[in-house]
Amino acid sequence: MTNGDLMDMDQTNTQFAYWEKQVKAALNTGLPYVLREMSSVGPIGMPGVSDTFGASLWTLNFFLYAASIGISSVQMHMTDNSNASAWQPIPMYGSETTFVRPQYYAHAAVAQIIGNGNGTTQISSLRTSNVGSGYSGRIRAFTAYANDILQAVILINSKEANSSLANKQTYTFNLNLGSSNANKDIYLSYLTADGADSQFGVTWNGMSYDDITGNSTIIDNSENKLTLDGSGRISIPVRDSQAIVANLGSKLGTNVVLKPDPSLTNKKSNAASPSVTGTSTAIWTAMAAMLLAVLVGA
Repeated sequence: MTNGDLMDMDQTNTQFAYWEKQVKAALNTGLPYVLREMSSVGPIGMPGVSDTFGASLWTLNFFLYAASIGISSVQMHMTDNSNASAWQPIPMYGSETTFVRPQYYAHAAVAQIIGNGNGTTQISSLRTSNVGSGYSGRIRAFTAYANDILQAVILINSKEANSSLANKQTYTFNLNLGSSNANKDIYLSYLTADGADSQFGVTWNGMSYDDITGNSTIIDNSENKLTLDGSGRISIPVRDSQAIVANLGSKLGTNVVLKPDPSLTNKKSNAASPSVTGTSTAIWTAMAAMLLAVLVGA
């Protein structure tokens, strides 16, 4: 497997086609469906694939995809010798220290997306078509609802663009968030690195994590604010091998996260997702989805 293979998001849907049926059957019993010991490449990952930024984009998509089909908990495989662990807890593979791997930043991104709803977050997947042959399997988008109201749109461009490529292309997502969001501000948070093959230098929402302590440091505090037009529309370009969370009303992570109300845990939303199109006249339609909770476990 290559990094480009992992970043083909269609493979996730193909591999989980049967599992989606199992999830539906489990939810019909009233019991939650849980995934344990998950990994980008089993059992202990692959050097140059699982430990790169491409795996971070895979992880972000996988968590959101799992939430969108009703999986209650996703727990990732974590061992001291795994190339796919979110962090390397002891010096191994030629490293003299512990270090945070790129996919850890996807864990942080999902934690902020979920926390942004204070226990009411629900994730819906948006299905694409006609994105163009160059982006087949590489474009994904999800909506996040808080208290049954659209709160954020997550945009993923997983087309492989390595750090050595000087001029990377972009894919433009044309969003229509509805007239109820007309003229509102929307704030962009980036999951980014120099390229898909990057093993270091990853940032999420302007934050970097220390390899020794694991503590976060804000290295870019810019707002990256845009404004929707009078119809609630906006165009957002996303660089190849990059993801953006567009959050309505405030920068993601700035609101106070409160203790969730357990009575809201099993609440479903019937709210319709917004429409989204791409530069290649991609048409997006909402998929029925729900999120109970996402737990990222070691």
